[in-house]
Amino acid sequence: MIARCITVVLLLGAATARADKFTHHAAGNPDVQITDRARPVAKQNTPAAPTVRADDILRVTGLVEDIRDEQIDILKGLVKSAPKDDVDERATLLFQLGEMYAKQLQFHRLKKIEDELAKRPSAADHAKRAKAALIGAIETYKTLTEDPALANFPRMDVALFYEAYTLQSANYSNPARAAYDRLLKNYPRSRYVPEAHLAFAEAFWEANQLVDAETRYREVLKFPSSSVYTYAQYKLAWVDLNQRKFDQALELFFQVAQGTARDPDRAVLHRAAVHDFVRAYAEIGRQDKALAAFQRLDAKGAFDMLALLADLYGDQGKNDKAIATYRELMRKQAASPHVCEWQHAVARAMLTVGATEDKLHEIEELVRLYTAVGKRLPKADAIECHDSAAEMAGQLARAYHQEAAKTKNPELAAAARRLYKAYLGAFGDAPDAAETRYWSAELAWLVADLEREPRRASLRWEDAARAFTDAVAGGKLDAKLTQISADAAMLAWMKALAVDPKVAGEALDDETAYKVVPTPKALPEREQKLLAAYDLYLKLVKDPSDSERIDVQFHKGRLLRKFDHHAEAIAIFEDIIAKHPTHETAEYSAELALDSYNRLQRYDDMLALAKQLPPKLLADHPTIQGRVA
Repeated sequence: MIARCITVVLLLGAATARADKFTHHAAGNPDVQITDRARPVAKQNTPAAPTVRADDILRVTGLVEDIRDEQIDILKGLVKSAPKDDVDERATLLFQLGEMYAKQLQFHRLKKIEDELAKRPSAADHAKRAKAALIGAIETYKTLTEDPALANFPRMDVALFYEAYTLQSANYSNPARAAYDRLLKNYPRSRYVPEAHLAFAEAFWEANQLVDAETRYREVLKFPSSSVYTYAQYKLAWVDLNQRKFDQALELFFQVAQGTARDPDRAVLHRAAVHDFVRAYAEIGRQDKALAAFQRLDAKGAFDMLALLADLYGDQGKNDKAIATYRELMRKQAASPHVCEWQHAVARAMLTVGATEDKLHEIEELVRLYTAVGKRLPKADAIECHDSAAEMAGQLARAYHQEAAKTKNPELAAAARRLYKAYLGAFGDAPDAAETRYWSAELAWLVADLEREPRRASLRWEDAARAFTDAVAGGKLDAKLTQISADAAMLAWMKALAVDPKVAGEALDDETAYKVVPTPKALPEREQKLLAAYDLYLKLVKDPSDSERIDVQFHKGRLLRKFDHHAEAIAIFEDIIAKHPTHETAEYSAELALDSYNRLQRYDDMLALAKQLPPKLLADHPTIQGRVA
């Protein structure tokens, strides 16, 4: 008789007031600042320029010596006391004095540079002494070369060259060219004629007068034994390059590189020619034939040239060729310390030309490569590999996440999830890993919310629940995000299991359920996860009067009762009745507790509870008061 009465009264309705509480509100979208490592390679619009200047090639080795002021003073005295009518003696002394000043100038200029690099205070003194030597040299050479009485001095062409060279080295270009011009006009057979033509060629080059520059460089090439011959070839190649005569430029760079290969004094020019041969090749050469072409020029340095070619392709916006070249390097130089750098370059290039799947694949490959070999690389390469992989995966995951949240695009959301997974798999101990786990969980919620097919949606909600649980379990989240994550984990499990938070009770109209005392059943795995999510929430939300916390207590009791854990459920319902009699779940807690006692056939406890129900509860709910009476 008792069982029938209770089963009739437990036809419960919906508690719609609780619906608003069980809604997840994300903490916003992830902030992200995209660094250069995670951006596509920017196309270089800056015109290329030669890597070697005439100053690097044109050297007068005899003009570098520590000349003391006392030596100069002695020679100045000799010049002053030389008889006016002894033209040869006076000219010779002036030449020697100018040469001394020039040597002193070059010496102090070099010492100034050394001291500046070493940050020594003596750099200022060397600069001061170099300036004094420059003034002395210019005045002395001017006296020698402009005195008509000294015009027949046998070494006048040398004096003019030294004057011009000194002026040029001090960046007095116009006076230097005037001296070179006098040299060409007055001494056309001088050994310094090639250097004079070179000075004019360089001036035309700087002024972008390429036709005039070409004419002067070809004048230099009329002197094959000149020390500046190969440099003129090199610059002529650059003239061709700027005039888009790529095949001619390629051939000239090849000749210079070969001609200087075994000359240690021209190592700088050799490196420049090899570098610029690659530059010219990037304009007209076939990508798949590049390595063979480079091996013909420099067998040992061919792979370095191939790496340079890949970089040039990237700078020029030829991303397909850049990707193919980097991949060739990785295939043929798999043990190189630069493999991570090359894969990073492929991933960046793919941001411009690849489909989303290709972009994701290359970033995942970069992370995989770091995981496999990153820590075995030399220190600097290892740091760069780590930072490249972390920034591409982590930053672009958040960027895709932002866009997916804005557009509700499932493909973008899926892309962000893959990158979050790659990042957390490799950099789970990073300073931002906890926050990244939280955003990965938020993204999983978004993915689930976008899913419309019920079976798949259930699985997606389960993914979200696990992700938020992992975010809490990983620690290091601030208190606010920890509580948000615990709440979201619980709600996601409720969605996965189709637990409607608006339903307070259930219809109990099967009288056979009261004939046998039920035995507690094991909770299925997914329900165990929901129970754990309830417990996690209750652990983190400590305020016992929090309305949603009381709701969660009630749902935990319902879940336990569903699998006949009636004793545990009763304890929860009685706690709600005693401590929160005015809460909207108190009415349902009372009826479910009474029913659980009835099912357990603990009739005395059932009646005792009925008599102990708080007056406030009975007053607010006349229906229960009537039933209890």
